[in-house]
Amino acid sequence: MTKTCGSWLGGWLVLGLASVTACGSVTSLGADGAAGGGAGSQGTAGAQGTAGAQGTAGSQGTAGSQGTAGSQGTAGSQGTAGAAPDAGVDGAAGAGPMDAAADRAASCPATYTSLAENAACPIPSGTTCDYEQGRCGCLPCGSAAGVFSSSWSCRAWDTGGQGCPARSPAVGSTCATPNQFCTYAGLCSLSVGQNVQCSNGHWQLFQSPVGSCALRMCGGGTDGGADHPPDTCAQASDCPGGACFLQLDGSKACVKPRATPTLSSCQFAPQGCCAKDADCAQAGSTNGRCLPLIDVKENFCGGAVPQGNVCRYDQCRTDADCKATAPAGTLVSACIPSGAFNVFNATCLSGACRTHADCTLHAGGKCQVGQAATHGVCALRNVFFCAYPSDPCGNSDSPACASGSICVPNDNLQGRVCGQGPPQYP
Repeated sequence: MTKTCGSWLGGWLVLGLASVTACGSVTSLGADGAAGGGAGSQGTAGAQGTAGAQGTAGSQGTAGSQGTAGSQGTAGSQGTAGAAPDAGVDGAAGAGPMDAAADRAASCPATYTSLAENAACPIPSGTTCDYEQGRCGCLPCGSAAGVFSSSWSCRAWDTGGQGCPARSPAVGSTCATPNQFCTYAGLCSLSVGQNVQCSNGHWQLFQSPVGSCALRMCGGGTDGGADHPPDTCAQASDCPGGACFLQLDGSKACVKPRATPTLSSCQFAPQGCCAKDADCAQAGSTNGRCLPLIDVKENFCGGAVPQGNVCRYDQCRTDADCKATAPAGTLVSACIPSGAFNVFNATCLSGACRTHADCTLHAGGKCQVGQAATHGVCALRNVFFCAYPSDPCGNSDSPACASGSICVPNDNLQGRVCGQGPPQYP
């Protein structure tokens, strides 16, 4: 049980996107799968060491004539199957070192996926539940009627950002990508680690964003609503060569794949520059496309113009493919087909809304796609967010933001404010 404390859309910037100690360990089972777990040097059941279902103790076996070494836990103090948290009926220590049921509150759901995002909170305030996949807890929320509560939210361990380690790395440990930023801490979401930067070959802490978080809506939804424009398609077969796509206004329409721009020369490009789609045949990937690096480079905040071309592949086929990689606190995860929102390959996009009907915090809400706030860090990602006529910036009659600031979504993706943009390197 862990206690917690608290546009550039002219092209497409690919999504990028804050650990806890392992809660115990268990001695691995022997090759014969003994029912009581490997007993170590004190608990070996002879040459066969099976002491399992047949209770064959072997010539030296001391596991009892009935082979009850597992049920009685007498397989040696080092190898007792019940000594490890979340051992499960087969003595395995859960699905991984983070999955320690005995260290979770009794009120925690049984699994990481037991509850839907934004479901009613089942645990006391300040409590989090750690699983193999990530950490879950509750965040404050409110309703349109002004009723305040808290709702369930989960965040995967590997949500530090594009190319970041699967778990929050230890400060001082080695890293290989200079100036890479990885954000595991949570400003308006659950924290799964620390915010770190790769500097001089080692992970170092960097100053985390500060500010207030606007209240998210309890129990969100993704229905397009009854007042959306008429659909022009119902399924993929209605759109030969394209996709039937749910638009922001709630209607469905056909979109066609985005055409490949003129490719760059590979003469001065980095190694691995592709010259045609046929060069992009990565095993296990689909729809390989050779694209100009300048059009698809992640986290490009200025500097030398990227040269050459690079292979890109589809990230998803359905919305369900995107749920596991969605940042914590996001209510919607969607697979965006090529051609929608100007993307080249099918891309996962997440956020606070899917259609205008989801934006109900204030009157006149509209669901938009744009750049998330970066707080001055070159960590670029596009998101679904809600925009309102009452926002202090971004509307036709809004005053311009002060010099050095731009209009960005709030961190909870409800409304917009003037904030610091990403660094602009010369």
